[in-house]
Amino acid sequence: MKEKYIFIVPCIIVFLMQSIGLDKQYIGFSLSSSFYSHFTFMLVHRNLYHLFMNMLVYYQLYNVVGKKVGSDAAFVIPFFISFVASFMCEYSLPTIGASGLVYTLMGMFFILYRLETKTYIFNAVILSISGTVGYFTHVNVKLHLICFVFGILSGVVLNENIFGRLLKWFKRSVC
Repeated sequence: MKEKYIFIVPCIIVFLMQSIGLDKQYIGFSLSSSFYSHFTFMLVHRNLYHLFMNMLVYYQLYNVVGKKVGSDAAFVIPFFISFVASFMCEYSLPTIGASGLVYTLMGMFFILYRLETKTYIFNAVILSISGTVGYFTHVNVKLHLICFVFGILSGVVLNENIFGRLLKWFKRSVC
């Protein structure tokens, strides 16, 4: 489960580099950005609070989701989904931060721990707050929602119970 540090440490390094003068516009993405910025936007954060909250939630969700699906899947899938979602979101808004990873993990968590009432309450509160704040602060809400939905779909595919039931149903229906 040490893979999470492969992401957390570079985020901290980039934040420190920003503090001494690295310009965010070259590694976050917007309409005029280079292709590589679809990878690097996840490392950039607006301020210390943004970095701290994203890393705290990423760390917690990674640990919990990683126990159900394995650390490799909990590490690779959110990066891939966040990268893909970056091509589907609002280019008119400059986009930075690890929220895509966090929302993907949150979607996976929502499915993997769906029988616990606290999960639904947690997700409903987080989505409501972030959606409201995002709407008024010009955050790329579309990226958050896309990642959450793809996280749910990933959770469905990775969850043995749901996947096994779908497979059995398919075999019964076709055969």
